[in-house]
Amino acid sequence: MHVYREVTRVHALILIGAFAFALPAANIAFHTGTDLVLVPVTITDRNGATVLGLTRAHFRVLDNGAIAHIVSFERDEAPISMVLVVDTSTSMRSKIGRARIALRHIAASSEPRDEAALLTFAAHPRLESLFTRDIDHLVSTLDSEKPDGPTALLDALWLALQTARTGSNARKAVIVLSDGADNESRRTESEIMRAALESEAQVYTAAIHEHTLNREEQYGAAFLKHLSQSTGGAYFEVRDAQDLAEAVQKLSIAMRNLYVLGFRPAPSRHCPPRHKIAVRLEASAPPHLRVSARSTYRQDDAK
Repeated sequence: MHVYREVTRVHALILIGAFAFALPAANIAFHTGTDLVLVPVTITDRNGATVLGLTRAHFRVLDNGAIAHIVSFERDEAPISMVLVVDTSTSMRSKIGRARIALRHIAASSEPRDEAALLTFAAHPRLESLFTRDIDHLVSTLDSEKPDGPTALLDALWLALQTARTGSNARKAVIVLSDGADNESRRTESEIMRAALESEAQVYTAAIHEHTLNREEQYGAAFLKHLSQSTGGAYFEVRDAQDLAEAVQKLSIAMRNLYVLGFRPAPSRHCPPRHKIAVRLEASAPPHLRVSARSTYRQDDAK
């Protein structure tokens, strides 16, 4: 992982010792020994493909509505601690085969220093395995799973976000394979969104559908899309085998090609503790691109 040129040698040593190169951890701010706030960003085109080759000049960051000066700009390809979240409820009976194929694709695209944990859910989330680098073996344990029961998607997301914190790599990701329908959770969408924005993880979703979505599925899919984009991750919809191969490939590329923008908050005695941030593309950037980036950070985290 790169150390930004703007960080002094002393600050870099502090960063290494205290945060183990936690460069792209979360938008809530990365305490680097300075007041630098780092924001992970995913850029995709209208087809969901990750866009590479952008420069610092293509981006604009707004901090509480004011333009923030971008002082560091990097592309991150660090090893990832990923939590694989697989829907095994009744609604997935005809779709679980595609979920297994997606998991095998994800395992095949993993890097040697990546690690993964596996979480399944129906009426309740169940942590099948803590983090391991033997991702091929991990995904093979799902081969005998028989989907059954109601769907507690939000409860599963809550557990996945907590599990992601225990990963040994600085980069954290939650990968969700589900049709999006929830009819059993005790957690609420606002709780999940708050937990996600305060976590170190980007959420990536492969939403598996095979028919016109009912209202419950539409609602769930919309939330998963919003959650993924709000954490700097990405959302992909899968309807057939061709969609699946393309979606998993795009997901893997997006997960490994984050832009990381760094800025320093303007000093103020009257700013609220939680700042709203927005990442925009300048007119010089190619048209029709989608920006996925976290939207808040805490002022005290940037001190």
